[in-house]
Amino acid sequence: MRLAIINVTGGSFSGVYRKYLINIVPRLAVHPGIKHLICIFPKNEKNKGWIKRYIPVETF
Repeated sequence: MRLAIINVTGGSFSGVYRKYLINIVPRLAVHPGIKHLICIFPKNEKNKGWIKRYIPVETF
């Protein structure tokens, strides 16, 4: 299965949603049923640095 998580927000993420992503994305990345995982974040969240500490991120 291919999975895309597209995070669309007008501002920034709440602390609860940030914790959810930090916990769920690494688990999805190692799940045997998921062959390809893409996480898309707004630029303002990508630049904050928390994502790169917990989630492998590629910049396009």
